[in-house]
Amino acid sequence: MGETHFDDSSENLLKQILDVLQNSTIAEERGHDVLSNFWAAYKKVSTEYDSDMLERCNSGMDVLLIFVSVFLFLVPHLTEKLIRLVYSPLSIRRSLSRCSQILLTLPMLY
Repeated sequence: MGETHFDDSSENLLKQILDVLQNSTIAEERGHDVLSNFWAAYKKVSTEYDSDMLERCNSGMDVLLIFVSVFLFLVPHLTEKLIRLVYSPLSIRRSLSRCSQILLTLPMLY
């Protein structure tokens, strides 16, 4: 029988195909013994579980980041408003006025 000769482009293409097939995760590697089969099944199940867990954690992280960003935006503004409300001159005058009214209504201690 005669030998098959390939040109350089065909040979490069075949090398690329072989490389893709060797690194592919589509086809599972199956051994001939029980331990090889166990670890192949374990790898498949653990990869699926890890992918699901990672997806759940990422979606939970999105919600958490939104909550934290809203919280960090609102807290400084609310505390600023509260401080202005509590320490405004008008509120101080009102508080002093109430205190003086209370003091005036108390019986005089002579």
